[in-house]
Amino acid sequence: MPASVLFHPLFTSKMQSILRWSIENSTPQDNAPVVRENLDPGIIDHILGKPDSEQMKVDLVVAIDSNKSEEERVEALDHLEMVRGMATINLSVKR
Repeated sequence: MPASVLFHPLFTSKMQSILRWSIENSTPQDNAPVVRENLDPGIIDHILGKPDSEQMKVDLVVAIDSNKSEEERVEALDHLEMVRGMATINLSVKR
């Protein structure tokens, strides 16, 4: 929308009218958000997945375990490589 429209007197008076109506018809929020302290970390991990660092540890344990099948070990290494790659991407984006 062009600036000329945004600052046009009719547009600004309508916006002020809408703002005034919304303030008058809203109810104040007296209650602060409730902080939950009884969250089970196991459930959080199940929903969100393990943190990358924890998953990398698990993958390394499986990868060096000679009792695991070659397929399981290769799969763990593949997953480790994927997680490491994602961590590298996340770090480069934050810089």
